[in-house]
Amino acid sequence: MATRRPMAKVQVQTSLDHWASERLKRILKHRKETRKSGAEFPNQSLLLREIVQGYLQEHPEMDTLTEARSRLIVALDMEPRLVLEAASKLKGHVGAFKVNSAFTSQGPEMISHLFRNAGPVFLDLKFHDIPNTVANHVIAVTEMGKGYKVGAPADPEVSMMTMHIAAGPAAMKAAVEAARTTAVNLRRPAPKILGITVLTSLSAEDCEAVGMDIHGETDAAAIQDIVLKRAKLAAECGLDGIVCSGKEVAAVREVVGSQMKLIVPGIRPAPPEGVGGSDDDQARVVTPEKAIKAGADFLVVGRPIYGANDPAQAADEIVEQIAEALNG
Repeated sequence: MATRRPMAKVQVQTSLDHWASERLKRILKHRKETRKSGAEFPNQSLLLREIVQGYLQEHPEMDTLTEARSRLIVALDMEPRLVLEAASKLKGHVGAFKVNSAFTSQGPEMISHLFRNAGPVFLDLKFHDIPNTVANHVIAVTEMGKGYKVGAPADPEVSMMTMHIAAGPAAMKAAVEAARTTAVNLRRPAPKILGITVLTSLSAEDCEAVGMDIHGETDAAAIQDIVLKRAKLAAECGLDGIVCSGKEVAAVREVVGSQMKLIVPGIRPAPPEGVGGSDDDQARVVTPEKAIKAGADFLVVGRPIYGANDPAQAADEIVEQIAEALNG
């Protein structure tokens, strides 16, 4: 087996700073000349947008890395007191931060802090209840940060949240309606409602033990049968996306089409040749490259990033693997 050659690292900030500096000099010179002629000139935000867009046009490799980074979600599945510190180390290196147990102990204030100081938040509480209760949960999450003053971020504090597809069609439809109606009232984008098919920690034996109807010649086929049925139901009920294993993502994509977002946990970066990786407590894991090529939109990675000696570097390496898959 040939040794995998990692994509050459690009010094993003240094390169962008130098390019932007030179570009800004030309723009300011043009503004001075424009003002003398009495013509109007774009405001500062438009100038910044022009600088960034111009840079990406001249450096397409950076556009790919930016896209790859936006697809990486770090799962902050750790002691609540460590969440904010971990997020601060990863700001700018990942696309979003997934939170669950930390919310239970620290509540909405922690979500606000993450959103304002680190980046988009994926609240993974996996709602599973009667329709009215699920809807109330969704409304509460969608309303987080509604007290912002004028000029504050327009995006919702929580950009994605999860619920179990097993809660049923009525609960899923109630969740979608609650998110969209609340968002309209707040004049902000609605957070995405993602459906949980089968937890990636569950084996076929586990599924059978909790009463799921198992069919299939192999364990993988048995689980995939359940996943596909639930994915199809979620699509019919209007959910925005599906959470599923990378081993099932290609089959799920065929069932739900191109519109739904597919979020894949249980991701483990490809280890160096001759070195074995750890699957931790995940039963169905894949590498970033395989998941992206199979049709995943977002990858969720936890311990391989925050448990690394250098979390930011670990995240950057996974981003490079995603970029390679996107270019592939």
